[in-house]
Amino acid sequence: MIDSYTEKSLKVLENRLSVVENIVESIRNTSEYETKIIEEKLKKIDEDLKSIKQQLEDIKIKIRAIQDQMPLFATIEKVKSLEKYIDIIDPFSYLTKKEAERLIEKKIKEILGSKGDKIKVYKEDQTY
Repeated sequence: MIDSYTEKSLKVLENRLSVVENIVESIRNTSEYETKIIEEKLKKIDEDLKSIKQQLEDIKIKIRAIQDQMPLFATIEKVKSLEKYIDIIDPFSYLTKKEAERLIEKKIKEILGSKGDKIKVYKEDQTY
């Protein structure tokens, strides 16, 4: 037979064991939950990394294509040469078609005087 002191001690130990078992179960559940969260985050990181690798590969392909085209680019010397020719030609000093038509019409009216007001100059882009 078990005396009352031993019985009380046994009950206390059983209660403590139960508390420890509950704590262990809680830790197990928490660790399983956190493990799932970590696995999901790792999966997302892995997907992001694969996407970044693909984007990097696409960028490398585009860089190679640009490098292949670089021999076709104009050199600084060629650009400077073109600038000199453009400065010599000075394309801004030429008349536009509309300016020429306006000057011709003005000159005709000037020559014909008051009769020139009745004359209409034909322009290519006009429809009658």
